[in-house]
Amino acid sequence: MKDSFAQLDLTTEGFRLLFEATWIQRPAGLTATATAGEWRAVRTPDELAAWALAWSDGDEDEAALFRPELLADPATTVVAGHDPDGRVLGGAVLSESGTVTGVSNLFAAGDTDPAQVWSGCLGLIASDRPVVGYESGDDLTAALAAGFQETGPLRVWLDA
Repeated sequence: MKDSFAQLDLTTEGFRLLFEATWIQRPAGLTATATAGEWRAVRTPDELAAWALAWSDGDEDEAALFRPELLADPATTVVAGHDPDGRVLGGAVLSESGTVTGVSNLFAAGDTDPAQVWSGCLGLIASDRPVVGYESGDDLTAALAAGFQETGPLRVWLDA
């Protein structure tokens, strides 16, 4: 359950705190910096499987969360960066809603710099669109360096 304003204590209702994060937004009109690797949309089930394994650090059960049907959703684009050998550097899920693009599931694989992943993903979004999402820790630091601004707290709870 998302507590979009981080104002609830749901422990008394049998929930446990899964994580805390910060809502972020990046205004339209900013351009992405150049980045290493080739960044493109994931188009095939095999590409999605490789993306999901990189996202999950090789955990096949977690990777199975990303089903091929996701690729048919016209409002959703899974993106990945690849090194010259075809290894996935990182990626994200982009969701179009009206005039805003949401970024979720952003990850940097292996020793890839998260700043490079933000640059690669943002380079695939039209610069006239604001971008929103949420991050925490080092991922939040990388997002802020990519031009995002903090807009408020978020908590995600899990039914215990």
